[in-house]
Amino acid sequence: MDDSHPRPWHTMTEDESLNALNTSAEGLSDKEAAARLLKYGKNSLGESKPKSIFKIIFEQLSDIMVIILMVAMLFSLVMYFIDGEGLAEAIVIFAVITLNATVGVIQEKKAAGAPESLKKMSSPNAVALREGEESVVPLIEVEITKLIMRLHQKRRLRASAR
Repeated sequence: MDDSHPRPWHTMTEDESLNALNTSAEGLSDKEAAARLLKYGKNSLGESKPKSIFKIIFEQLSDIMVIILMVAMLFSLVMYFIDGEGLAEAIVIFAVITLNATVGVIQEKKAAGAPESLKKMSSPNAVALREGEESVVPLIEVEITKLIMRLHQKRRLRASAR
């Protein structure tokens, strides 16, 4: 099998998994754990700059269906100025566009707080195998790609655990 498509972890034997992770059944030494932490960085959610309210509104109004509604609203306004009919339709379409944009902005603002909520919910510590013994270490200091855990009843696992 070529290296661009490695085998799934669940199909590997213990020895194959340990070799793929460059570790042993005793776990990493403190020195190796520190080196990998420097190499791969901390195991934390990245910080991102929040979108401005104007960018969110622009994104809401640049949706293809909203643009179609705007064209229909403009067409209704043109018909109103030509024939005197169509003002009610233009007002209703404007109300729909405004309501849609308002709901979209509210949802986007609520969703922007989701990563912070996830950080608060996540377990602050992990049990890692270090030099043959289980150690409780801060989760942010666990190497992202090289974590091996022994499974116990009621132990929480990270999604990146192997």
